[in-house]
Amino acid sequence: MSERYHFGLLGHKIAYSQSPDIFEAIAKHTGHKITFDLFDIAPLDLEFFMKRIHSHELTGMAVTIPHKEAILPF
Repeated sequence: MSERYHFGLLGHKIAYSQSPDIFEAIAKHTGHKITFDLFDIAPLDLEFFMKRIHSHELTGMAVTIPHKEAILPF
């Protein structure tokens, strides 16, 4: 399998997240090439982040506190 999947979690103060470990386990189990990044973005930096996130070519991204509602306009 040569296709690479790139996922992420957008939030603030999310270093505790186990999502990268979970996606690493999924990759090992399925044989897929998966990367997972934590995007720890302060609320005041959300607009700047959203303007440049498209260059990351993400397969998918989850959004958590405090950005769940603030992300809607983007």
